[in-house]
Amino acid sequence: MKQRGFTLLEVLVAFTLLAVIFGALFEVFAGGLAAVRDGDLRSHATLLAQSKLAELTSESKFAEGSRSGVFAGPNELEAGTEYRWRYRLERYREDPLGSMERSVVVPFTATVEVSWQEAGATRRVSLDTLVLGTR
Repeated sequence: MKQRGFTLLEVLVAFTLLAVIFGALFEVFAGGLAAVRDGDLRSHATLLAQSKLAELTSESKFAEGSRSGVFAGPNELEAGTEYRWRYRLERYREDPLGSMERSVVVPFTATVEVSWQEAGATRRVSLDTLVLGTR
């Protein structure tokens, strides 16, 4: 009489193959989720940097220097993520002909850097722009 069914060895091999396949799939999905989260944090930091740059360059008279701070309010992405900003305003490089000394409008380079901690490392987004101020 011939019996039908699987032997214990066949069942163990099938479970081992399934475990390896599901483990690899889990790694792929976990990596994808980490990339999406990193993209969300980076996008949020870029929006914060754009907002801070617009806020700080909205005046017409500028003074060279730097400022820094922490964005207030809870972060909707994750409560533990704290975004810090640093703003630097420098006079644009001088014109070799010296024509900027007599000009009413003076160009400045404005830089905003937003940083945050993620997985023990500091991540940064930096935006630079040229703004025109008056004397």
